[in-house]
Amino acid sequence: MPEQLVGGYSISDAQKWATNLTTGINEGVYASEASSWLTGIDYSDTVSTAMVWATDSNAFVCSVVIPNGVSAVQGQELDGAYYDSVIGTIELQIAKAGYRLAAWLNLIATGEIGLGSSDKVKRDATPKPFVPPMSTNELSKAKLARAAWGYGCSGHEH
Repeated sequence: MPEQLVGGYSISDAQKWATNLTTGINEGVYASEASSWLTGIDYSDTVSTAMVWATDSNAFVCSVVIPNGVSAVQGQELDGAYYDSVIGTIELQIAKAGYRLAAWLNLIATGEIGLGSSDKVKRDATPKPFVPPMSTNELSKAKLARAAWGYGCSGHEH
């Protein structure tokens, strides 16, 4: 779907799209909300940071990606009306991911996120290791973390 949006899959297509997204973040459609995308960034708690960002993305699964469950899209072409209904969310989430990755890498390298004068999050400690809660079930670390954060959709299964 991103390839359809940008008109190809070459490096130059990706670079052009990245430039357009960066412009949108710095001075365009995303400028007013970009700083909120860094909510929860915490170098000393990488699991919580990842979960905040994953929860943000997962919120679109039930509302945009498969609002009527998996069976509504299984075996279907994901173009036409479906493409039109999701492509804005795809572009938004890719813009967020790029912005967040840049902030995270800046934080690791310099101790500050360095994406604007109002962005003063600092690195204060070393990351905490992930320690899953004691459990007798056989859930993966990822499933345990999602369960701890209360992720789940009502009305259908994934």
